[in-house]
Amino acid sequence: MLRQDACSSRHSQSRQTESSQSNSGINQVLPNIITKYCQEPEQQQMLSFIESLMADITVKDQQLIALYQQIIALNKKRNEEVFAKNQKIFELENQLRQFKLRELNYE
Repeated sequence: MLRQDACSSRHSQSRQTESSQSNSGINQVLPNIITKYCQEPEQQQMLSFIESLMADITVKDQQLIALYQQIIALNKKRNEEVFAKNQKIFELENQLRQFKLRELNYE
């Protein structure tokens, strides 16, 4: 327990120092801290678990980005199709008005 408290304390101090470096992401900082200050087998197992979680999160983030890109592309395509249909309706309505005006002029 005392060893874990010391590890936690060092982890907190180190994390504050490491997180002040704006170019370091959590994916780089956290494993470095744990590897540097926590060498017990249980802690190494935790490190492996955290690394696998971070890898899963990275994959999920990439999948989410790909899905958002697909949604954007589909929305763009749908908007273009709706615009084209609206344009066609507008043209047909204009033709109908012109036809009715010509019809009125002949009467």
